[in-house]
Amino acid sequence: MSLSTVVPSTFAEVRDALSRLDAADLSNVEIDNLKDDLTILFKGYRQRGLRLDSGNIFYRGRRMSPLDVIDDYTHLTSPPPDKTPIGRCNRENIPVFYCASRRNVVFFELGLRPGDHVLLSRWRTTGDLMFNQVGYTHAAFATLGSMRQPPPVGDDGHDDHVEKNRLIQRWLAEQFTRPTRSHYKLTIAITEKMLRSPPFAGLMYPTVPMKANGDNFAILPSVANAALDCMWVRRYVVNAVSELDFDALELDFASGIRRDVSIAWTGRRGQWDVNGNARVEQDDGEVYEDGVLVEPY
Repeated sequence: MSLSTVVPSTFAEVRDALSRLDAADLSNVEIDNLKDDLTILFKGYRQRGLRLDSGNIFYRGRRMSPLDVIDDYTHLTSPPPDKTPIGRCNRENIPVFYCASRRNVVFFELGLRPGDHVLLSRWRTTGDLMFNQVGYTHAAFATLGSMRQPPPVGDDGHDDHVEKNRLIQRWLAEQFTRPTRSHYKLTIAITEKMLRSPPFAGLMYPTVPMKANGDNFAILPSVANAALDCMWVRRYVVNAVSELDFDALELDFASGIRRDVSIAWTGRRGQWDVNGNARVEQDDGEVYEDGVLVEPY
């Protein structure tokens, strides 16, 4: 059914659905039982998706033990179902490829502390991808204390739907930016509704631990396997963590990651070749030469 043939829910229906969702006992309710009221919210709801071009970069992390042997691609991508815990966007035993727009976001999302070891990988998209978005309202960013303004994602549609659309957008953002796990059943149900059909590759939402100063992506594993290439992987030990930054020592580096070949660790930190006459800058652990990203080796 096309969007033009969907009969939007009335304001009264939306308010009643929100009241029922707010009153739901999330400790006992089944995820699927939340979707009837979410369906009411999404009938006629409009917002912009985000298209990311080929070549976009993501970062992904995994907490690890110093004794863990990381030797193949399966350690870098989504975990197998039997090792997948419940998350903000996924049910238990249902993997999702979680990643972030910046390196720092990964460290905060993992809740790392001094002495922790982490595996950090960088990925690049091999085709254009479309994402749905949730959590990008001024109220949600103000509550989290963000230092940036939310991007414009709302599409208010016709004038008679403006306030209803804004109400739904604010409510969705509030649920998705709560700092506790108690609302995961609700955020999972929201995710499944927002990704219920193509062309969405996944869901984009602001990082809660880093106060919305970066973005997370929950990507469908089938899309990650088909449209993401791993560029490199690093092993770190965390030395210190501040409010919005961290200090970590790089222990090892590997590049040229392939699905069918063992990871070739170099036994050293990543290195860069740069032109001595060029303007060299560093940002979020990456090196740029005259504004162009330099690949480490």
